[in-house]
Amino acid sequence: MPIAKIMSFALQTGIVAVSIILAILCVCRALPVRIAKVYAFNFALCLLGWEIWMTYGVIGGQSEQDRLGVTTNPVLNMSIMSAGDALVGVAQVEATLKAFGPHAFKKWNWKAFALIFGIGIVQNLAITFILRKRLEAGKLSLAPMMPIRAPGLVMNQEGWIIQPFIFYAVLIRFHKEILDISDEPYRGTGI
Repeated sequence: MPIAKIMSFALQTGIVAVSIILAILCVCRALPVRIAKVYAFNFALCLLGWEIWMTYGVIGGQSEQDRLGVTTNPVLNMSIMSAGDALVGVAQVEATLKAFGPHAFKKWNWKAFALIFGIGIVQNLAITFILRKRLEAGKLSLAPMMPIRAPGLVMNQEGWIIQPFIFYAVLIRFHKEILDISDEPYRGTGI
């Protein structure tokens, strides 16, 4: 079995395992409820922003099955990939809360945004390396968060350039509902 397939299988297995563990910990209240809310929000954002489009080749692209010439379960695959995207969203929020405190989600903060943006780009570069065979083969579909036609490895970065702007703006607008951050003045020691 080629190393790329092993790495892809390990990635997908890890995503599923971590997602299940997070769900159990959130249900048991061992983790804050915001983690489940952020997970669900970023899952939907990335699923609708690019995963469906790349999987099925909706706008001017080839489906993943056509690009790779293999029969994969498209629903399962895009669900696993969206779950991975959701985990990145959790990491983006938790790192930002740790570094800047809850006030970073009350109004736009460029330093907090830079952290969110950086986490998204760095993880996507790593994922692009692992999944490069999937991205190099055939023609990727355009998508709402991947609007510019480019080679697959470059085009794949577009979603994680656009995602942080939408993600952070929505979290600021709905900081009480999603992150459970009140409008009371923060008295913590965030950086």
